[in-house]
Amino acid sequence: MKLAILAALLSTVCYATVSHSMPKKRALQLAVPATRTAPKGIWYMADSGHAVYCYGPVVNVASSDGGVKRVATFCRGKLPMAALKD
Repeated sequence: MKLAILAALLSTVCYATVSHSMPKKRALQLAVPATRTAPKGIWYMADSGHAVYCYGPVVNVASSDGGVKRVATFCRGKLPMAALKD
């Protein structure tokens, strides 16, 4: 009887001290966030002498003196169009 109790106690102690490999955690598969791509633009030299960053195309518009003026469209800042220095 003592031998059976001793064997049971010894087997539980040995089982508890044996290092079992922990189950590997699954790597977190993070969903790639939908990155909002910024519209690509180009820096232009404005007629005022400042550099402006515009997203739209460069178009020719009629000027007040009857000529044609090149302007960049969809510019960052206050004005939607910026007259370009030629």
